[in-house]
Amino acid sequence: MMNSGFDAWLAGFCERAKAAGIDADVIQDFRSRAAPIREVIERADSQPEFTLSAAAYVGRLVTEERVAAGKSATALQRATLSKSPVEAEIITAIWGVESDFGRKRGEFPTLNTLASLAWYDRRAEFWESELFAALRIIQSGAVDADRLVGSWAGAMGHTQFLPSTFLSDAAGADLWSDDPVDALLSTARFLNRRGWKTRLPWGSEAILPKDFDYRLSGHWQQRSAEFWNSIGLALPHAEDFSAWQQCSLYLPTGHRGPAFLITANFRVLLHYNRSPAYALAVGLLADRLRGGEAPISWPQPEPVLSPTEIRELQRYLVRLGYDTGGVDGIAGAATLRSIQLAQADLGGIPDGFPDRSLLLHLSR
Repeated sequence: MMNSGFDAWLAGFCERAKAAGIDADVIQDFRSRAAPIREVIERADSQPEFTLSAAAYVGRLVTEERVAAGKSATALQRATLSKSPVEAEIITAIWGVESDFGRKRGEFPTLNTLASLAWYDRRAEFWESELFAALRIIQSGAVDADRLVGSWAGAMGHTQFLPSTFLSDAAGADLWSDDPVDALLSTARFLNRRGWKTRLPWGSEAILPKDFDYRLSGHWQQRSAEFWNSIGLALPHAEDFSAWQQCSLYLPTGHRGPAFLITANFRVLLHYNRSPAYALAVGLLADRLRGGEAPISWPQPEPVLSPTEIRELQRYLVRLGYDTGGVDGIAGAATLRSIQLAQADLGGIPDGFPDRSLLLHLSR
């Protein structure tokens, strides 16, 4: 049943690849080896950025072992990282989060990984575009199909570039080498091209003023540093953040947990991975690599809503007239903003956190 459905998709895709300008011999070689990967399909709805609590996700990635390994990796690659327009610790942190400093780059055949996702996943159009990009990489001669391997989600190399990102920011680089130099410099180029500002922190844990209006929170909302100063928001060591310009307040576990004042550089990290928890993990790991402490106090974790439950919550919100940006099982900015508005309308604390109590309330 799986293969018959996949075969029908494959035939249509090959026609679309031909129309997109992919060479016939590249298409034929791909078609001869194309097959769905069951493990990829099973993982499609269980990305840790979206299925773990922020506390659990950050705790998994920012460990004492990874901090120690990251400091060693930074020292070892100092000559390469000195050429980067982005701070060395940020690049090393991405390297650590993405592949544990090259130790876990993935061994899934990228073409079949992307084919599985393009056939099965709800974001089929996105995955097809990445599959087109992967075929163009092969067509360019940059790498043979047999060497095109990576993660279960189609990302490749030490810093896990998707094929489209390779074409835009790493063409000519060897992301598949054991030597990480090309991958590290390509990552720096990616961030720099998307507006990374040197000497601007990604953010910091913040101390909220008494009687804080939680409607001001949300990583999608930007206000001036002057505004945050004016309402009494502070940083733990009374640091001056007046030069941070436009900032947002991110509450990864809602009003019960820590708050983070985040900058434009945090938003650049979201270009690398759209999960705020991912950007937070990179920022916190980079801070630790610079010698910072680990002061974060996380609350007792609440069960994270599953993608199915998020879809159910989105459906309820849409019926009530809120714009969730779609019913896709992903709590993106539009959905979180809708949750925040609904919480305010219901007389709750409008922190935008998708907890089970709201889902139960709306389902009555």
